[in-house]
Amino acid sequence: MHNSKKNFKKRIAENGCESCGYKDYFEVLTLHHMYPKRKGHQIIQVQGKSRRERYLLVCLNCHELIERGLIDGKKLLKEILATQTHGKTEKSQ
Repeated sequence: MHNSKKNFKKRIAENGCESCGYKDYFEVLTLHHMYPKRKGHQIIQVQGKSRRERYLLVCLNCHELIERGLIDGKKLLKEILATQTHGKTEKSQ
């Protein structure tokens, strides 16, 4: 993993898995790509998305559930981003 991704992972890992909350062992937390770079053989460009909008930090179990469609990763990320934005708005007032 590149240093920039590893540093990003550490910054958002404070609360553990963003799906179930697991945080006992940092190394089992992984970044789930919300917008994969490739779909089959086609390269996908993601324009206008911050790094925070492109990844979920999840444990290996939740990552597998997202991959299988049993957890809606996009809905989860939307809820997380809304909570973070709301929290920043409250703090700044």
